[in-house]
Formats: sequence, C-alpha cells, structure tokens
Amino acid sequence: MECAREFILANLSDRMAAAEEGVCTLDAKSALNEYASKHGMSVSYSEVSRGGEPHTPVFVCAAVVNGDVRGEGSGVSKRAAEQEAARAALEGLRSARGSAPRKK
Repeated sequence: MECAREFILANLSDRMAAAEEGVCTLDAKSALNEYASKHGMSVSYSEVSRGGEPHTPVFVCAAVVNGDVRGEGSGVSKRAAEQEAARAALEGLRSARGSAPRKK
C-alpha cells in the first residue's frame, strides 16, 4: 500500500493540486482561462515573433493576463506557441508572486 501511495504522490501530485484549485484539464489554454475566470482576470494572446523557414516556421507568442505579459512560449504553430505561453503563465500565477510582471 505504501508503494502505491508513493507512486501516486510522485506522479500525480501536480494534477491533484490543480484539481484542488478547480483547474483539472490537460489543455493549458483552457486551464489558464478557467483560472483567470475564477480570479476575475482577462486573458489574451499576442504573437511576439515569427521566424524560421517557410516550411519550418517558429512562432513565439505571449500570454497576456490583465494587460501584463505572464508567459511566453514557442512552437511550430501559433497554437503550439500559445499553449506553451499559457502553461508558463499558469505556472507563474500559481507560484509566489515575488516579481512584478512586465507590461505589454
């Protein structure tokens, strides 16, 4: 029984914490939207840059929460970059808010 407990805590503690906060989803953009809605915040995304070759583009997007850039992400599609930005923003919002966010 102890082995099962250790396995669950080691592998599922992040999801358990998210469930306690009412954000239980694998999609980072949905999770950020739910978190923001719960806390009275607005969320938008902006394209920071687009590079690479036409057949292998690289997008960089920012997740903007209440007018502040809270996360950036890159990916081979705009959607993938937004997912990474949302994941970074959500992690930042859930952690200690020791540093001031930068304005967009």
